[in-house]
Amino acid sequence: MRGKGICIFVGLTILFMTLLSGCSDLKVKKLSPPSEISIKNGELVWNAVEGAVEYILNINGETITQKGNDTSYGELEAETEYVVTIKSVSTWENSKPSELFRFKILETPNNIKYIGNILMWNEVEGAEYYIVKINNKQYTFHDNMNVNYVFPTAGVQNISIKAVGNGTTEFESKYSKINQVSIVPKYYKDISPVKPVGKGTKDSPYQVQLIEHYKWINVENMKGNEFADVYFKQIHDIDFRYIVDYEPIGKETAFQGVYDGGGKSMYNLTYNGEYAGIFGILGENGTVKNLSKKGGEMDGSVYSGGIVAINYGQVANCVNESLIAGSTSGGVVGQNVNTGLISG
Repeated sequence: MRGKGICIFVGLTILFMTLLSGCSDLKVKKLSPPSEISIKNGELVWNAVEGAVEYILNINGETITQKGNDTSYGELEAETEYVVTIKSVSTWENSKPSELFRFKILETPNNIKYIGNILMWNEVEGAEYYIVKINNKQYTFHDNMNVNYVFPTAGVQNISIKAVGNGTTEFESKYSKINQVSIVPKYYKDISPVKPVGKGTKDSPYQVQLIEHYKWINVENMKGNEFADVYFKQIHDIDFRYIVDYEPIGKETAFQGVYDGGGKSMYNLTYNGEYAGIFGILGENGTVKNLSKKGGEMDGSVYSGGIVAINYGQVANCVNESLIAGSTSGGVVGQNVNTGLISG
């Protein structure tokens, strides 16, 4: 019995030593500190650390505790030098402090004004550029005064602006409070159509240079005139700035004429609805050429194109430089079908 007891003791000792040796090979994963500390919209942000239930921030010597699901801190003042480290805290341990993060937040732009065609605000020292949010769409400007800025639509414009620094020592500000600018619309239905000069022939095309001329084509087309074998030539840029309730040519009756843009442009033309384009439906015998669209927005519920929504004819040497949206959309032509040809 004594010998058997010695054997059991020796066996247990060997088993314990084996287990102890195995434990020495196990690596316990240490809790990491945040490694992606930065500034976003004037707030200190960092990456969530797996296992952390809270974070301990040291900001210029002051200790602040944040819950684990809150990875941002916004109680910061502009133009103040900050030095920050952050520790992750789990149920069992604290991590080492993160690397030092030094930063200064820029001043928030203010004195936002829109006078004439100039959108302006105060210059912020240290700003590399500015991000301007207009009705939840963001635009980047490198200057605090933008001559000839045109809002895409009329009505109330909600504007807020932040300054962006170099991203190494000076960081982006908070967005300014929302400023509202009211743009008075002009109604397309109130514009009187004027027949353009010319005979509508190849040798003497109708000369289009005013919105009133465009409205005449539009009205006649809505009456059922397809303008088959009728020629038009645009001889001047046309600005549709803040025109609302606009209707495309060829929305109900396909346009079968020849429209030569003459290298000119339609500016700031905005439309939201079916067959969104300068021309809605371009018929099989219709041609649109040498025309550009600049600014404004086209948002078609079905077809949407900068120049033509749906093309059965010919589109040549046309350019679009504006926002296009819709379920079937394209920069110049929304949809090209059957006999439609696009060139240039």
